[in-house]
Amino acid sequence: FPIIRVAACLLMVFVPALALGATFPVAIRWFSAGSAHPARQGSTLYFLNTVGAAAGALLAGFVFIPQLGIARTTYLGMAASLVAAACVFVILRAPDAPPAPASAPTGKKRRAAVVVADAVSPDRAWLPAVVLGLSGFASLVHEIAWTRILSLVLGPTTYAFAAALAAVIAGVALGSGAGAWIVARTRRPAAWLAAVITSWTYSLAGNQIPMIVARQVAGSSSVFDQLLAQGALMTAALVVPTAACLGAAFPLALSLASDPARAAAARFSLVYAVNTVGAVSGSLAAGFWFIPRLGLQPTLWAASGCLVLAALLVLIRGEMSRAMRVSGAAMAAAPALLIVSSPPWDRELLASGVYMYAPYVPADLDLATQLKAGTLLFYREGASATVSVKRLTGTTTLAVDGKTDASNRGDMLTQKLVAHLPLLGLVVGIGGSI
Repeated sequence: FPIIRVAACLLMVFVPALALGATFPVAIRWFSAGSAHPARQGSTLYFLNTVGAAAGALLAGFVFIPQLGIARTTYLGMAASLVAAACVFVILRAPDAPPAPASAPTGKKRRAAVVVADAVSPDRAWLPAVVLGLSGFASLVHEIAWTRILSLVLGPTTYAFAAALAAVIAGVALGSGAGAWIVARTRRPAAWLAAVITSWTYSLAGNQIPMIVARQVAGSSSVFDQLLAQGALMTAALVVPTAACLGAAFPLALSLASDPARAAAARFSLVYAVNTVGAVSGSLAAGFWFIPRLGLQPTLWAASGCLVLAALLVLIRGEMSRAMRVSGAAMAAAPALLIVSSPPWDRELLASGVYMYAPYVPADLDLATQLKAGTLLFYREGASATVSVKRLTGTTTLAVDGKTDASNRGDMLTQKLVAHLPLLGLVVGIGGSI
């Protein structure tokens, strides 16, 4: 019953997420009351929130689920939410402190306030929300695509998902922290820089990265935990720089959205909501449209394109000198050059299951040649996995995310047994126990 399943998902996921999303504007309203620099306060809150999210992703994927299990990890998350709610009730019951008067800034503070107040004229008030909507869309497309790439390179495990998620969130936390520090010094979101880094890292994904992992797995006697740590570090090196630029865009856009005539909570909540809508749209588009219809490489092209578009909007509609526009346009053109010049991904290598089969290649043979041996008959990047079919010396194998799951030799006995057991259950009455 699809309707029942959708309703259950709404109750179990959407309603708690709705409550969690409402905490940011509430916190902004309380934390920035009476502040002369609400954008800086909002950026600090966003930084702290993102640091907590990165820690939660790392602990859940690498510690809580392996040690406690899914059920207890879920209970732990519920307990953390209850503790946060209790803290809110304690704050609400405390006597209200009068808001500090916003004193007139002087010196450097006065110049910073002028920059923030004059960042965007009224006819450009839409610019921060649009930029953050595009960056939110690109960030989730980027995260989901890299999760799928890491499933091919590191294996389709919870560790690949946790590594990609933690790398994205940690990068956003670092970027938002840096953005909170420089929010009074510049008003140009670095969307073009994020686009350049995204285009450069994805050009490595289908060629160099699988071979790096294959050499590590084939030439190392390390235990699984050490190999996993190396994979997590590699993931961080690839994903964190782009995510940091995306994270820096948030506080910079908050400074663009500053308007003394409107309450900070209302202005920042609108920007935060648009960013979140963009992120949700990016996750849906990547999982249900881009990857199944276009593939992983064009999906990352789309992420770069969104960031280039955000950069062009800032260059065209933002208030800056002609020299800044020219230099920014040149930098925004760099991702297009990287996309055009980068070679297509090596599908044979991506489908070879480097994380599993590299250790079985003899040391005196060429690793890449042995991993890609055979004829690739079919390769499809679907919504949840990458399926490939290969023929080698008369044997046809079907692999899911690089791991062989079926063939016409070798494991045929196991495959036949999977079908025989239910048939036997129907005859001898053991179906209830299978």
